[in-house]
Amino acid sequence: ALAFGGGGRIADTIGDLGDEPTNAAGGMGVRYMLVEEQKLAIGLDVAYAEGSNVSVYFQVGDWLAN
Repeated sequence: ALAFGGGGRIADTIGDLGDEPTNAAGGMGVRYMLVEEQKLAIGLDVAYAEGSNVSVYFQVGDWLAN
């Protein structure tokens, strides 16, 4: 199991970034090694961002496993 988080700002120009609020996001996920000899893993992540935006990510393969 893993947890992650981050934040960022959105603006029309780089100069406007300081005036914008920071948007936070975070989530959690799981990884499972399918074939250890080939370092083939699968993962499922669920992320939440401000404004009730929820995203689900599924991946096959993992660069961290190599």
